[in-house]
This record gives sequence, structure tokens and C-alpha cells, in this order.
Amino acid sequence: MKSRPWFTPLFIAMITLNVTAAVAPSLLASVPSPKDYCEVVQHSLANDHRILLVEGIYRRGGEIESFYGGSCPDGSLASWADSSKTLRDKTAPAVLNQLDTLLSKDGRARIVALLEFDGPKKVTIPAGTPPGIADLMRGTNSRYGHMNAFTYRVVLLRIHHVESVGSSIPWPR
Repeated sequence: MKSRPWFTPLFIAMITLNVTAAVAPSLLASVPSPKDYCEVVQHSLANDHRILLVEGIYRRGGEIESFYGGSCPDGSLASWADSSKTLRDKTAPAVLNQLDTLLSKDGRARIVALLEFDGPKKVTIPAGTPPGIADLMRGTNSRYGHMNAFTYRVVLLRIHHVESVGSSIPWPR
């Protein structure tokens, strides 16, 4: 009679299930939950040039691409939104289709995205610059987007989740 090896398929399946059950909770615990955009912008100095997983509202239309939080719709807190060159490669096609559908319909969508957050640009004013010109340089060179309208910028690296924005959520003002 031929002896069977101790590592039968049933035994291997039992070991796999036990290892998966033991490891899965720790893997889930290590996945960060997204930060709220309003929290990120509130701590803009600490988050400057950091890559973060963030939940917020992406808005696109006309000459505007912006990102803001539903609980802080003050336009001065919104960010200009740029897309990384690899955004479309790193985001699932179904997510991109859903985003395009919502943007075509409403002009905005709630998203969870991996992004780089940039606070105000640092402006170096040469010594001896007249005060009026120095103020103009600070006001123009430290901002982002169309007509330098934004103090902050996000670079979208990957979009994880997309959903519609409720009509009760205000637009930036």
C-alpha cells in the first residue's frame, strides 16, 4: 500500500485558511482610511508636499478643475486639481468611466483618491524689491491654477472610489 504524503490538498487548504484568517485582519488594519479634505487643508503646512489618501469633491467644468470638501465649501480652501501623467493607467477603467459619467451629468463627484497635496508656493523676494512689487509677487507667484485663483493644489495620482454628490452638499463659494 502506497502511503499518502502528509501535505494532502485538504491539509494545504486548511493551513491556507488559517493563515489567511490570521493575517487578513492585520492587513486590513494597515490600510489607511482616507483623510477628509477639510482636515488636510486645515493642516496645510504639515501636509505640504505629502502623498495622502483623501476623500473630497472633484469638480471639473469650463476652465476650472478643483478639489474641495463638502463640509468646508469656502472657495479660498479649494485646491486646483492637476492629474498625474499616470492617473489613467493607475485607476481602474470602471472608476474612470463612472467619474466621467458623473462629471458630464453634474460637474462634480465625490472621490477617494491618492494625491499629492501642495500648500502655497514659497516665493523668494529679492532684497531691495519695492513693497508694492513684493506684494504683487507674493500674490501672483504663490498661487495655482487658472488666473492664479487657488492657494492650494492637489495632483491626483490614483482614484480609488467615485460616487455622486448629494444635492444638499454646497458648491464652493
